[in-house]
Amino acid sequence: MKLKSVIIVLIGIFYITFFVRGSYEFQITSNESGQGAPEIYGNIVVWTDDRNGNLDIYGYNLSTKEEFQITTDPYDQESPAIYGDIVVWEDYRNVYADIYGYNLKTKEEFQITTDEDNQMGPAIYGDIVVWMGMDSESYNLDIYGYNLKTKEEFRITTDPDFQRFPAIYENVVVWVDFRSGKGDIYGIILPSPVSQTEETEKPPETVKSQEEGKGGICSGTLFILLILGMSAHSKRNQ
Repeated sequence: MKLKSVIIVLIGIFYITFFVRGSYEFQITSNESGQGAPEIYGNIVVWTDDRNGNLDIYGYNLSTKEEFQITTDPYDQESPAIYGDIVVWEDYRNVYADIYGYNLKTKEEFQITTDEDNQMGPAIYGDIVVWMGMDSESYNLDIYGYNLKTKEEFRITTDPDFQRFPAIYENVVVWVDFRSGKGDIYGIILPSPVSQTEETEKPPETVKSQEEGKGGICSGTLFILLILGMSAHSKRNQ
C-alpha cells in the first residue's frame, strides 16, 4: 500500500509540474490611460490606446519588450487585427469609418477602403482582409473582402438583412447573420487558400518564458526520481 501511495503522489507531482511549469502572468502596458481590444500574432501584440486624447493603435514586441506607436492621425483608430507584418484597423480620419493598414516591416501605412459609408470590424488572414460595410441608403451591413496582393475588393454577402462581425481563417470566412430574425452563424469558402508572404507562412517565433525552470523540479527529473524510488523499494522487498 505504501508503494502504491508513493507512486500516486509522484505521478501527481509529475503531471502538475509538466502542465503548470513556466506559466506566469505579465503586464504589457502601464500607461495611465486606457488600452483595449488587444490582438496578437507571433511576438507582436497590438491594441487600441487613448493616451493621446484620441484612439490610436499601438504595438508591443514580446521578444524585445519594446512598445511602439502605429497610428498618429488625430482622429480615432480602433479595432486592430494582425497577421504577419500587416496590421489593419477601423479608421475615422475621413468622417466615415474606413479600413486602413500598416506594414510593420516597411513602416508604411496604406488605405484599404475609400467608400463613403462606414467600413468596420476588420479581420485578416494571409492576404485577405474582411470587414462589415454599411450601405447608407438601406443601412444594411454586409461582409466585404480585399486582396492585399491584387488590390481588389470583393463583396461576400448580399442578403438584405444584417451580416456582422466577420472572422477569417485560411480561406474560410464566418460571420453573424440576421436573415432569420436572430443571430445565426454563416460561412463561406473562398476560391482558394491565401497567404501573405513566404515569411508569414513560417510558424511565428514563440516567446520563451524567462521564468522557465522556476516552477519546480522539471518533469524529466521527477520521472527519473520515480523510477529510482520504485527500483529501491523493489530491492528492499527482495
